[in-house]
Amino acid sequence: ADTALHPQGAIVVIDVARAETDPANAVVAKVPAGCSAVRLVLSPRGDIAYVSARNANALLAFDTAKLIGDPQNSLVASVPVGIAPVGVAVVDAGSKVVTANSNRFAGGPDDHATLTVINAANIPAGAGAVLGTVAAGAFPREMRVSADGKTLFVTNFASKQLEMIDLSRMPVVK
Repeated sequence: ADTALHPQGAIVVIDVARAETDPANAVVAKVPAGCSAVRLVLSPRGDIAYVSARNANALLAFDTAKLIGDPQNSLVASVPVGIAPVGVAVVDAGSKVVTANSNRFAGGPDDHATLTVINAANIPAGAGAVLGTVAAGAFPREMRVSADGKTLFVTNFASKQLEMIDLSRMPVVK
């Protein structure tokens, strides 16, 4: 059997209450989520699901209200980002989304990558939503925001570094 080189990922919506009593029927929707979907995070209000599509070099944004009732129209936009995005973080109270462009197949620990910074309000504009990039180490993978919302922590897997970015002074390059 042939195996797809760039498999289509999916957002799988599960009814948690149903999963407790009828797990075989707990999946209520499966929505295509791009080429090699890797991570999903929600906007602060939960109305948008952001998905990194690694083999499409894109961030996909989905309207969560449409995932069940109108899945074919749930994709809001696709925003081109750097090479092979993995991590996704929502920062600045939801006004920005950051992708960790892993460039994971580039080589060794000296092959640095980037983070793409996106204006969340402009995501329907696709490429027009990109504010710029921030330098990262080799294979940036996971990202988390500090409890106070002021710092973005990025693990650079191949260069074995923890990058800490002050969000009030994020060094975005256009």
